[in-house]
Amino acid sequence: MSNHDDVNLPPLTMGEIAEGPSVPPAAHMQRDRPTRLDDGTVPPQPAEPPKRYAVASMRELFAIEDEPTPWLVQRFIPLDDVTVLLAHPKAGKTWVATELGIAVAFGVPAFGYMPTKTGPVLLWLAEDAAGNMKSRVRSLLRTRGIYEDDPRLDRLHIHTRNLDRVMAGVDRVRLDVTDTRSRELFIAHAKTIKPVLVVLDTMMTVAEAEDENSSSVMQKIWRYLREIRDELGCSLLVTHHFGKDNDTNKDRDIFQRARGSSATRGAWDGAFALDPMKKAEGEDAQRFKVHFEMRGVSGGDPMTVAFKMEKDFDGRATSAAWSVVQDDTKKRTQDEAGAAFEGDARDVVEWFQKAARKNAAETFSAAEVAAKMKKQASRTKTII
Repeated sequence: MSNHDDVNLPPLTMGEIAEGPSVPPAAHMQRDRPTRLDDGTVPPQPAEPPKRYAVASMRELFAIEDEPTPWLVQRFIPLDDVTVLLAHPKAGKTWVATELGIAVAFGVPAFGYMPTKTGPVLLWLAEDAAGNMKSRVRSLLRTRGIYEDDPRLDRLHIHTRNLDRVMAGVDRVRLDVTDTRSRELFIAHAKTIKPVLVVLDTMMTVAEAEDENSSSVMQKIWRYLREIRDELGCSLLVTHHFGKDNDTNKDRDIFQRARGSSATRGAWDGAFALDPMKKAEGEDAQRFKVHFEMRGVSGGDPMTVAFKMEKDFDGRATSAAWSVVQDDTKKRTQDEAGAAFEGDARDVVEWFQKAARKNAAETFSAAEVAAKMKKQASRTKTII
């Protein structure tokens, strides 16, 4: 018996007789075939290379229309960023946080002047009591002519340190962003609200820090804060304190005075700081100079805001209002608006010149130009 008799080979077809028997392709022919594991499955394959590597010439970049800064609250809170509100203890940070939360939830200007976008808000006030918070919100709403039966109140969600004691059926919870389970529970509940803004007051009450002066510890906390922001797809405002007013701190830039490690300043997307101003004789309102530091955005000059409050016999607020002081901020904002109009006018003229070079006979309406240039229709019409 020949060796071939020991092997059960299928009979050759006429094609194979003419072309020779089929054999496995050589190794270099199998490069494109995925390698299989011992269990027969195909391991994950590398992603397809990008169609174009992320490098562009400056000519290409200049050809792209600049997008306006997306603000949740103009100058204070950019959309989808982590922003820090810096202040000394008992210096108005919770009042400011509440003012911003109300402005976004109700769709009204912050500080009576700054434009906002609107949506649900979650105020996590780990240091405040429910009674104090009710008086804060009520007093800020009443000066706006908004009362307890307004349906927009459903967009403003609040946690206080003693909510479980004043509201039946509410569990006692404590948020610690460094604890995985605590963080996951917070995110899961917040997703039911679908907030556009979450306020955490204060950073050190929602984060167990072994050593707030440690860069590695604070970097972890900021990673967890960004995780919350990313999971919820919202803007995150975190309140934080200044360090001690000692000889070292008083000569520093105001943002360098933030309590704890310098990693905090390196981690935030933006920040604004409240600096109380000395009251003039007979002045009722407390003025604050607000300083801004925004990454990738012009923070602009400092702004002056004023806070005026009236209290009852128990010391609780009965009316309260924030306002922007005319002397610096409104004038600067008006100047910015004028500069923006002049800039748009130049852009429109350049656009028409380019269009005319292509086809001098073609005509466009103001609405068409505004749509093509992504400009405000009313402003474009005025320019044309």
